[in-house]
Amino acid sequence: MLFLLHTSGSGPFGPTAPLGGADGSGWVWAAAVLLAARLGRLTAQEARLDVRKLQFERERSRALSRDLLAARQRWQATETERAATEDARRVEEAAAKARAEAVRIKEEQRRYQEAAARESERLRLEREAQRKEYEAQQAKLDAEIAARAEQERLIIEQQRAAARAAEEQRRREEEERRRQVEDERWQREEQERLEREAAIRAKIEERRRLEREKKKFAVRLEGSLAVERPPKGTTLPGPLQKEAVVRLAASCSTLLGGAAQLPPVDYASLADAGEALPQVAGHACRQAAEAYASAMRLQSMTGEGVLQWIDDTELNSWAQAAAVRAAVAALAGGDAALATFQQGGAAATQPAAFQCRTELGVLPNDHPQRTDAVLRRVIASVESGESEAAVRQLDDLLEGQLELFQKDLPACPRLVAPAPALLGTALLLSHLLTRALAERPFATSDAPAWFEAVARLVRSKLQETAASAPKDSLQAPASLLTAVLGSGNPVAEEVARLADANVSAATRQARQERERRAAAELAAKLVEEEWPDAKEIKAARRAEEEAKTPIPERCWALRNVAGTLSMGGPGERARARQLLEQAVQLKQQFAGAPDHPGVLPELLPLAALLSSVPDWERDAGGVSALILRALNAVAADYQRQGDAVSAAILLEAALRRFEEAAGVRHPSVKATMRAADAALDTLSAEQRAAVAEARPQAEATISRLVAGLTDELGAYQQGSPVSKVERWASEGAAGVIGPLH
Repeated sequence: MLFLLHTSGSGPFGPTAPLGGADGSGWVWAAAVLLAARLGRLTAQEARLDVRKLQFERERSRALSRDLLAARQRWQATETERAATEDARRVEEAAAKARAEAVRIKEEQRRYQEAAARESERLRLEREAQRKEYEAQQAKLDAEIAARAEQERLIIEQQRAAARAAEEQRRREEEERRRQVEDERWQREEQERLEREAAIRAKIEERRRLEREKKKFAVRLEGSLAVERPPKGTTLPGPLQKEAVVRLAASCSTLLGGAAQLPPVDYASLADAGEALPQVAGHACRQAAEAYASAMRLQSMTGEGVLQWIDDTELNSWAQAAAVRAAVAALAGGDAALATFQQGGAAATQPAAFQCRTELGVLPNDHPQRTDAVLRRVIASVESGESEAAVRQLDDLLEGQLELFQKDLPACPRLVAPAPALLGTALLLSHLLTRALAERPFATSDAPAWFEAVARLVRSKLQETAASAPKDSLQAPASLLTAVLGSGNPVAEEVARLADANVSAATRQARQERERRAAAELAAKLVEEEWPDAKEIKAARRAEEEAKTPIPERCWALRNVAGTLSMGGPGERARARQLLEQAVQLKQQFAGAPDHPGVLPELLPLAALLSSVPDWERDAGGVSALILRALNAVAADYQRQGDAVSAAILLEAALRRFEEAAGVRHPSVKATMRAADAALDTLSAEQRAAVAEARPQAEATISRLVAGLTDELGAYQQGSPVSKVERWASEGAAGVIGPLH
């Protein structure tokens, strides 16, 4: 059919004509093809539908299948046999190959083992040769090393011998040098001792010579001090109207000035009378001495008397010295009279008589060793900035004046050393200040500067003299000086400040307890006199409760309330400041000093609050300076207890924390810097490293110190409550805070 549809080309039968020829034969061919196809389809359909034919075909197929199955089974049997034969042949061939391979491998192993044995023998021989060569070289090296070791040993022995010889030489030289130094030191000390003895002899001879040249004057103050029982029903002035149980009456007189009789003074107890006795004796002797000085001024108008040799300033100083010496005698007699009065059951006692003679030696007007001339040179040295010269001249004058003041000074049990020396020093320093003011008036432009320098010199001398005073030993000298010199005298004020700092914690607490009881009695008296309203009753009850509450617990409550208020607005912060300032004042009164270490738990919150408000920065600087003074006191206590490392750590932390707030030019900052440098100078390299390591932890150091100084509430303490202020007085920094490293 495909052949018929072919339209062009040539085949094996020659060229063919196109289907659509001119005679229409193409259509004939197409019709024939279609007819053949139709007939073929019909024939096939009939064959499929012919049952007999189908059965015939099925039977024939079954016959063919049986033949094929038999042939297939024969073929399979033949094929199985052939495969078995082939497998046997292949197995045999594989076994033969395996046997041949095993023989080959065994042969190769044999040859390998023989080669390995030969190589092993070769290597053994080679190693043996190398070992022998190494042993020969090692033996040679050992011999060389032994030779070198022996040589080095000899060299070292020689060096050690030389070093021992050099060390022995150095030792002998060092011993010789030490011996020479010791001889020189001994000679120098002997020379200094001889020079001192010569200087002392010369000074004694000079004093004797000066004494012979002096014009001598003397004044005798004599009087009596009576301890009596006041008339029955005598009451003390004041709102309490307490009944008087003891009366002090003092009188004093001089030959030229006459008698000075003070009105008697009543007291509610013997303790109050004993405390006021120095004031009573001092006032009586002061009036007698002033009367004598007035008599000398009147006498000078006639061209006679001591004022022809000295000026009025020195006359007043001499009168004050006479008054103090007489007051010491009166104080000794008054103490004995009080003791007798107490032992006699408040019976009347005989007045205690006292007298004291005070001399004054005056050199000629042109003599350079006159007291006024020496004091003028001291003032001039201070004014010119030569502080060392001023101190040296003042010390020389003090030595002679103290010897004169303590000569024949009546013994007084209350005045234990160095109280008598403090009295004499204070009198001369008061003379120095009075002369400085009299001869360098404030009209000069530089008066404040040099006067402050003189005041510093005075304070330094007083502090130096009082440094070794036992606790509670300066109240009597301070009271005597206040009575004789006056409460407004700068020297009396400084001695009073030193006496207040000298008071022990127990005495201070007892004094505060007396004041508290007096205040409570006064409050009760006022309540009795006038019935208050509800508000006043509440305030009085609150005050009474506060008085019963220990000071540390009151300060703790004030700090807590202030801490809460400080987180509020301006009004709350202002109230917090008031509460913290109240806590600081309470703790300062309780501790007895504004810069006591026990005040630090209150000062630090106050400084933090003031620093947080720009308008209070100046006040914050003042509080920071006070904190530095307190921290300096803690560091000084560490130094006294031998813990210089803790002192240095604390001073470094104080500078890092408060230097900027207080101001680098503030005296407290400068004092802290000097103390820190001095503490570091005493440390070893390892200790300085420990200080450097602790320096960045300034906040932690200050917090640890404050935690150690913060009182626990009485409810949390074992046994009777003891405040940190009381523990500080007995244990110091080591016991209260502990080491800081």
